[in-house]
Amino acid sequence: MIKDYKTKKRDDDKTFYWIRLMTNFFDRDVIDFLMGEKDGANYVVLYLMLLLQTANSEGKLQLEMGEVIIPINVDKIVRDTKYFTKDTVIVALELFKKLGLIYTNEGGILTLAELPYLIGTSKGQTIRKQIANIEKTLESGNNGGNGGGKNYQQSIEYRDIEYRDKDIDIKEKKYIKKRKYGSFGNVMIKDEEYEKLKTINEQERYKDLDYEESIERLDLYIEQTGKKYRSHYATILNWHRNNQDKKPKEKVKDKLLDKILG
Repeated sequence: MIKDYKTKKRDDDKTFYWIRLMTNFFDRDVIDFLMGEKDGANYVVLYLMLLLQTANSEGKLQLEMGEVIIPINVDKIVRDTKYFTKDTVIVALELFKKLGLIYTNEGGILTLAELPYLIGTSKGQTIRKQIANIEKTLESGNNGGNGGGKNYQQSIEYRDIEYRDKDIDIKEKKYIKKRKYGSFGNVMIKDEEYEKLKTINEQERYKDLDYEESIERLDLYIEQTGKKYRSHYATILNWHRNNQDKKPKEKVKDKLLDKILG
């Protein structure tokens, strides 16, 4: 509803923050991986809520009280988000770290890695004028005009989507810096992801994962099929997860909880 986005004149100089998501957000390998977990839908919703919560703090999960910076802990996240249990938040944060969605910065603050590339801002005055123009045009169309209200609304939507998609593409090109791996050079992985793969078998969940063999297998598969993946790192983890799920094992959540809480 348009009324949900209205701002008052006294907010004209105020900066409003929002996040931009591409239409294929749920098709990304990392999101598909999360959705495949038992509480996957909760993990994804929590991730989106954390993006919104940290939109005005550069993705940092922290509270600023004067010159004092306080890290936001699990209990605080549970209270703020309201919909998730403590166990769910603990497991979700561990998964986010392993997938590179969250990292700990130099100050020891949990930080959402993707936030800088999804953030958008608008001044209150700009929002108020845009909504006023839309309402005026819609009202004109509803009062026997030439149907301009509907057409105008559509043209705004199309231009906005086109602009946002181009903007996101530019930022993603700057953000994604990957190296080629595999005999055919088809596997593209960021340095930090490669380092994680080298030591990931230290984790119980991935103790049987041979990162070199996994890279070669994915490299050969891409060479043979021409298939494309948004994240080769997440694909390797997802393949391993699917293979492990064929064996009688505990659920991922229970294993992570035992490791974290035990």
